[in-house]
Amino acid sequence: MDTRRRAYFGLGWLISIIIAAIPFTNLVGGIITRLWRGRVFMALFNFIFSPFFYVLDLIMIVLTKDLRLFA
Repeated sequence: MDTRRRAYFGLGWLISIIIAAIPFTNLVGGIITRLWRGRVFMALFNFIFSPFFYVLDLIMIVLTKDLRLFA
């Protein structure tokens, strides 16, 4: 089994892109993923600045296949 972290909930790259492309699921998925990784402050920022995180998460998943910044 692959032990590397995946973008959303340990799911694959294509499914993570689909989640990131839909605004509401990106918000919920980003908050849950950041809480799961122990980044409570970043999860709060994700809630407050959701349009910024929407674009940032989508770009990071496409380029690096993971949430690398702020996660």
